[in-house]
Order: sequence, then C-alpha cells, then structure tokens
Amino acid sequence: MRDPGTHQILVDNAGLPLTSPGNEVIGNLQADYLAGINNTFTYKNFSLSFFFDFRKGGDILNSDDRYGYFYGTRR
Repeated sequence: MRDPGTHQILVDNAGLPLTSPGNEVIGNLQADYLAGINNTFTYKNFSLSFFFDFRKGGDILNSDDRYGYFYGTRR
C-alpha cells in the first residue's frame, strides 16, 4: 500500500510493507501498438534482407534479481 499524497510505501510497526486488502491491476503486458518493416534488396547473386520490429507501450517485469536472491546467487 502507498500513501495517496506522497506515494511512499506504508509500513507496519515491525517495518514491513502493508499489503492492500484486495487484488489490484499492477501492469499491462499488451503493447499500445506494434510496427514492423521487412525488405529485401537483390543484385545479381547477392541478396540483403532486413526486418525491423517496434513495440510501444506495455509493462515489463524483470524477475532476474528475485530469482537470484531466492537461489542464493545474488546478494
């Protein structure tokens, strides 16, 4: 839980963060839009192709540190 005015994390008397009483949406994996372009250039026996992919929006969760702490490979 966070203080609505300051957005600071609320803690109990033991110093542990308070949790909200219900489930809340904390992110959205869906991108706002996707774009891509694909092209191929050919000259005699030489061919060059490329593809660009772009994604805008959405939220990402990186769990590398969490797993590292769990398995003891990160301090």
